[in-house]
Amino acid sequence: MVTTIPKSTKPKPSKRFEFTLEGNDTVFHLPLLRDLKPGLALRLSAEPESALLKLFEAYCPDALDAIEDNEQLDALFGAWKRESGIDLGESSASAVS
Repeated sequence: MVTTIPKSTKPKPSKRFEFTLEGNDTVFHLPLLRDLKPGLALRLSAEPESALLKLFEAYCPDALDAIEDNEQLDALFGAWKRESGIDLGESSASAVS
């Protein structure tokens, strides 16, 4: 017997994390961690590096080339986590659930 799971009734996210990079006027957008699709949120916990690449490819591929170094990347993800309401010790998967 096959069980059919109903479509999600969760409303579309109304808030996104918006950021710019110093010296670049482009405004980039990422969904907040709680609004990620569950598969991507789980990958962030299990395989952070490859999941981060998928995140950028899906939501703001141009930002990949604009980020100049790891310090900038660390600052970006720190701000994204804060905006998403994630404490430093909390994983993205636990925040999504």
